[in-house]
Amino acid sequence: MVLCGLKIGGVETYIVRLSKALQELNIEPVVLILTRKNEPSLLATLEKHASVIWIDEVQQFRGYTSWLNAFIPLKTALPEVLSGHFDYVHVVDSLTLHFLALNRHRLSFDRVSIGLYHEQEFQWWRERNVRFRSEQIALARLNMTSIFFPNEINREDFARQEGVSPDELPLLPLGIEIPEGDILANKKSLKLISIGRLVDFKTYNKLVITILPELRKFGNFTYEIYGTGPMQEALRAHAVACGVQDHVIFHGNIAPELLPQAFQDAFCFIGSGTTIITAASYGVPSIVGMESNLDLTSGGLFCNVIGYSYNEAESHKEKKPMLETLIDLHEQDDREYAATCRKHVNKASQFNIKNTAVKFIAYGGNALKVPPKLSSRFKNAVSVISSLVPLFGPGLIAFKERYYKK
Repeated sequence: MVLCGLKIGGVETYIVRLSKALQELNIEPVVLILTRKNEPSLLATLEKHASVIWIDEVQQFRGYTSWLNAFIPLKTALPEVLSGHFDYVHVVDSLTLHFLALNRHRLSFDRVSIGLYHEQEFQWWRERNVRFRSEQIALARLNMTSIFFPNEINREDFARQEGVSPDELPLLPLGIEIPEGDILANKKSLKLISIGRLVDFKTYNKLVITILPELRKFGNFTYEIYGTGPMQEALRAHAVACGVQDHVIFHGNIAPELLPQAFQDAFCFIGSGTTIITAASYGVPSIVGMESNLDLTSGGLFCNVIGYSYNEAESHKEKKPMLETLIDLHEQDDREYAATCRKHVNKASQFNIKNTAVKFIAYGGNALKVPPKLSSRFKNAVSVISSLVPLFGPGLIAFKERYYKK
């Protein structure tokens, strides 16, 4: 598998879980990472289940970012773990696909699959006449049944763009490990939990702070936020502006193995990504926080979601006010609340990483056969540089926001 980095994130933690599940199926994964940036606890877990290769160990020289490293050739002499033959290589986005094709003559493998883990992955810069971007999209089109879609909405959007039937494209949810044990939720705690990077498109954090004054009229609710990011100070300031700064707690980052401690005695989780699945697996009622949503609504309770789509606004035909959802949950009696907890456990079981691993191997058998070597590494590298240089200044923001749906 080829990965851009190993910081805490939905795709990164998924690759770690997938590596463990594959190892349990007697498959020894190898993970090549295009930058040294990593979260130590996540790396320690990955190294238990996979051979980890850093890009600077196998490149002729090292770039500063994964973007630059993706256009630098591998060394002729590779370590034994990379010099052998691979039946199957999985890449996590169009950039790592491009890297694999550029180094096709250095690596030996039969098939390659592509994870479409962001709905905008093959949409950004699509209209621009940029060589490296055009070739990334062209590579993906060689065999679209090699692209694994984590949910129905992403699959339908891509199929509509490419003029194919979504039923022809593989659906592979981002699996999690399903815990065994007691339900951790506590109706009486009134503790709301959110976990994830504090970035601007995760608008539900500001939403919860906004409605917290009104919600506290029904009980002593608090909002505990785990994670850091560029929006942290803005969220602190918003809590002050709303007069709830004493009831919004910023804990900072939390290691994946410590998540059960965060979920312990939680009344409700609010969020998105794979963390909402994990919260549900511990029986914590969870409200879907829709990304880039600017009103005071949510996607409702996670247990009521049909299928695998929940982050995207399009997956919720009827959005419900966040405050109303929380009040309804608060007004459930103990029996009803316990039933809601069990429903969340059942919903989370649909995302069992063991089932994902089995499908991952099966779909790999139909994946794209060896991709062709790209016409010119030099021309593609020049294309990257010439495309990025004009981005300094206002254009740099546009590049950083290339995944945001306009």
